[in-house]
Amino acid sequence: MSILERLLAAYPEAKKPDVLARLRKSKDMANRVGAEWELVVFGLLRGMGYDVKVKPERGSGEGNPDFLVTTRNDVQFYCEGTVAHPSEEYRRRYDTFDAFKKHVENSGLADTNYLVCIVDEDGATCPDFAGFDRWFSGAFGRHDGGGGPHLGWIDDTWVDGGWAVKVSANCMRDDCRKGASPVVILVPPAAAAEGADRIKAAIRAKANRYNSLDKPLVVAVLYQDEHSCVSERDVHEAVFGTERIHGARYSDGHLEVVGHSREPDGAWHRSHEGELKNTRISAAFVCAGLDSDTRFPGRTWFVHHPKANHPLPREAWLMAQIAIDPAKGTPNSIPGRSLEEVLHRFLEPEQ
Repeated sequence: MSILERLLAAYPEAKKPDVLARLRKSKDMANRVGAEWELVVFGLLRGMGYDVKVKPERGSGEGNPDFLVTTRNDVQFYCEGTVAHPSEEYRRRYDTFDAFKKHVENSGLADTNYLVCIVDEDGATCPDFAGFDRWFSGAFGRHDGGGGPHLGWIDDTWVDGGWAVKVSANCMRDDCRKGASPVVILVPPAAAAEGADRIKAAIRAKANRYNSLDKPLVVAVLYQDEHSCVSERDVHEAVFGTERIHGARYSDGHLEVVGHSREPDGAWHRSHEGELKNTRISAAFVCAGLDSDTRFPGRTWFVHHPKANHPLPREAWLMAQIAIDPAKGTPNSIPGRSLEEVLHRFLEPEQ
């Protein structure tokens, strides 16, 4: 049985029809991935040894979070799952980038040591591949092989369709290339940096969904992107704000980092007026995607809100956590059980 099949088998029978219907919507990617993530979150909560009620009734018109969780110490909290998908613009840029990458790698242009760096400016349209080939051949055809084994390092840039392609090459004569292997580096579009913004938007969307919660609320965010993986920096910027690195240039010309700060644009970072935001959320649980084959979750982060209306006790979450150090005001990592250990406890219970 696959992971999802085993998670579904343990799901409450009365709640299975809804999640099954969403899983079967093969053409509705967002709905299907949302159902998969709901199953994974259910399994993680159960793997920590908690009692989990699915879609608990809260009263007329109040709305029902995905889960009501009760820990072994009788601490209760709600958990709401959501999926942050890349924007359509991001997908278009990456589709273009992937096509260009494949073309360069399969074009037979790698006849010398060279680096190709694709730099995205406004790459929504596809560049002229044939035009790139002509330009590339012309740029390197100007070096005819005379004057020694190394013809020098050359740099040139080709621009088309909003894409700037920088090519750097250590040109060598044909008879001096023995053992020389080409190097191709393709830098993905600048839109790859949107992960933090999409996670932040997903958290904010849940902040005011439920009006009168009397317990902590954990928002579980899956960032599902087949092109790249969300990083710890993305998560920190999503909740605490965009990081700024401050440097100083000294008289001898060298640069040195002298400090860090954050913009007040995170999901619950202080605003310029000192106000904390989205305090109805007690913590965010962020996952870096589900594996395309096994659907096993990627790396996760659990980040406490420093001033939540209903703070979640740290002992109520058994996996690793991030909380603000009250003395320093900086994020502090708290060790805990690994993702693999928690899911294994659920999927492979002791006999």
